Amino acid sequence: MRENFFKRDNKKNDLHQKLIPNEYAMDRSSGARRLDRDVSLSTTNSSANNKLPSTIAATASNNVVTISPSVESNQNNTLKNSQWDFCIVIPNPEFIEKGETEPRKVNLHYREIIERLLIGGLDIYQFYSGDGDEIFIKVGASIERLEKWARKSILKFLLDPHYLKEKLDTLHPIHHDPSISPISPYQFIYHKYIQEKADMFAKGSGLNHPFSSIIRIKLIYEIILSNDDDCCGLNMRNLLKDSKGMANYNNSILACFPLHDLISRDRLWREWSNWRSNPWDQPIEEIRSYLGEKVALYFEFNGHLSKWLLPLSVVGIFVTISWIIEFAYFNNVETAFSSAYATPFYCVFVSFWSQFMIEYWKRSQNQIAMECGMSDFEEVQKERPEHQGANMKSPIDGSDIKFTNPSEIFRRQLYSFFVISLAMIVVIACVSLIFYLQYVVRTKTPESSQSYAGLGVSILSAVQIIVLGYYYNDLAIYLNDNENHRTDTEYEDSLIGKIFVFSFVNSYASLFFVAFIQSNIGESCVGSCFSQLSYQLTTIIASKVTVEKISVYLTLVVEHEAKEYEVKKEYEERKKVLDKEVAEGKRDKANAIIPPRSTAELESEFQYYDESLGVLQDYGKIFIQFGFITLFVAACPLAPALAYISTWIQLKTDAWKLLYMTKRVIPTGAQDIGTWETILQITAVISVITNAGILCFTMDVLHTGGTASIWIFVSFQYFIFFSMGIFAYFVDDVPKEVEMQLLRQDHLRNLIDGIDDTKHEEAVKSMLNHFPSDVFHVNSEDFTEKKK
Repeated sequence: MRENFFKRDNKKNDLHQKLIPNEYAMDRSSGARRLDRDVSLSTTNSSANNKLPSTIAATASNNVVTISPSVESNQNNTLKNSQWDFCIVIPNPEFIEKGETEPRKVNLHYREIIERLLIGGLDIYQFYSGDGDEIFIKVGASIERLEKWARKSILKFLLDPHYLKEKLDTLHPIHHDPSISPISPYQFIYHKYIQEKADMFAKGSGLNHPFSSIIRIKLIYEIILSNDDDCCGLNMRNLLKDSKGMANYNNSILACFPLHDLISRDRLWREWSNWRSNPWDQPIEEIRSYLGEKVALYFEFNGHLSKWLLPLSVVGIFVTISWIIEFAYFNNVETAFSSAYATPFYCVFVSFWSQFMIEYWKRSQNQIAMECGMSDFEEVQKERPEHQGANMKSPIDGSDIKFTNPSEIFRRQLYSFFVISLAMIVVIACVSLIFYLQYVVRTKTPESSQSYAGLGVSILSAVQIIVLGYYYNDLAIYLNDNENHRTDTEYEDSLIGKIFVFSFVNSYASLFFVAFIQSNIGESCVGSCFSQLSYQLTTIIASKVTVEKISVYLTLVVEHEAKEYEVKKEYEERKKVLDKEVAEGKRDKANAIIPPRSTAELESEFQYYDESLGVLQDYGKIFIQFGFITLFVAACPLAPALAYISTWIQLKTDAWKLLYMTKRVIPTGAQDIGTWETILQITAVISVITNAGILCFTMDVLHTGGTASIWIFVSFQYFIFFSMGIFAYFVDDVPKEVEMQLLRQDHLRNLIDGIDDTKHEEAVKSMLNHFPSDVFHVNSEDFTEKKK
């Protein structure tokens, strides 16, 4: 099975004896967490089995041994040019569990993991866990190794704007007019790393090189995953001991995570944790620099949604007040709710609001992508390590590719469609059962008990949504893994589609039934159908704001405290054993000291937050909530206010979770929010139809009966759709200044690379045609923008 894990060339197998000694001696006496302190560079070591070859430099201390690939002239390498960015935790293959007589069996031996890391040119630093059952391997890379890989990587580095202006402005000057674009011509320019031109790249904070913490982590992780000859070829996603329900392959690797930078983390938390700050005022650049573009984009979208929810919440509160006034007039809840004349105007407002929010989000995310150098991320990303296929030459450019038979892909997708269809049938069956129970309660119980039927349905619907959604997530991940997607973007987009289709049915089926079906099949509602819809929607949203948020918070806290208790208990037991051995004279008191646990050991027990699935699931919660506040807002004007509170709480708890309760996220790039953007648009369109239906058929305010209601229903939709289309047409998804800066990026890259700029010149002229002719013109020889 190893070749499936690593996908390595067989010619590398002979490196095993060259780089790795026959055995690493491990000293577990005194409970020490270290590798054998007697490991030596000397080829005349008396213990032949513990020799290290001269091509591996090793430095030992009382607690650790550091091993780094090196030439003989660099045997005293102390990693002055690198630092520990990653940690890999593996089971100790020689450890014998209590009550066992033999060591555990693992699929991948410790020595082979070390070999892979050394082949990749990475520096490693190893030590035992407290009880010796695990080996911790800190991983770093020298600047030279990072530079070597950066030349191959698709990662783009930010260029120093001052350097660009100084070097290029004399030869190819670009006139900057803030009235045309507020962005400086040399800002946000990214380029692949060129070692010979290292001075042109922006330096990291407090560094004399561009390899900041997040860039080091990205490059090291690429080296670990890559199957190139000078890389490790370790498919960590398959080798990890999984916390998400997937196979763990005999626990070959227990954890692999970036180490938290404690100073940067605490600084970010101080800027981020102010509960009095607005949700949209977040340190996005600092978040991106610590957690990556994908996580930063998630928080930026949350902040954007919160900003737009605020005016909607205010209007919703005024509509609710009008309902209260109607109730005071009619003295009947059902009549007051169904006859509130402010509701139709509120539905129109929400329809326009959703379109404005979406269009301005498109502009915002395109600007963020430009500022982060992610505008072409989806065009250049590599294959997923999990992607399987037959190795062959590309019929297009002759490069090595993996080919998967289209019929096999279709068969797997058809299987997913069948399983998801069954899952949705289960949801419909549960919804039917809940309303059947309501029917039984109303027909078989005394009249005094029937008033609780509507409340019971609301509570059961909320429980059904939470429980079925929880179990479906694992099923969707299994189906998506089975489909063998080529890139991470394809994988995530497919998974988003699966989760949305099921979640839409699971979350909204009972509401659709009450709003449009129940009264049309001869089943009367509890009170009026509109009031029952209002009760049910309010109950579901309130439960998601309270129960879901509190349960997530308590789960994190309880698990964290349980681990702390377990560690404390383990410490006390070990202390008793050592004290007993000292009392019996079996151990010196100086050797009975239990060393404190390292930061890496503490972080290894934090929860794992998947850089892809974790963000996706958090997005899912936000988008289900968006559906509640748009699809049925006519039935609950307070829904946006509740959603605002929920989003505000989630922003702060997610920040605390990612910084202090989970392992550091492996930073990944993102160009946009992916398929979620399409789902936003679909939900906004459906919301127009549902609110029009509620106004015309469920409420009394526009329900005139006969064909008149149908004409109002159709006219309402066409008016909204026509207005939304006009607005979408006149508002550009990409702001003009962003489009101009992207063209500047291409132009400056071409100048750096010495590439002909003819195509770029044509693109510039095409873009400038959108500006008024009296603003400026472009000199096609040097691309200098000049004000007339």
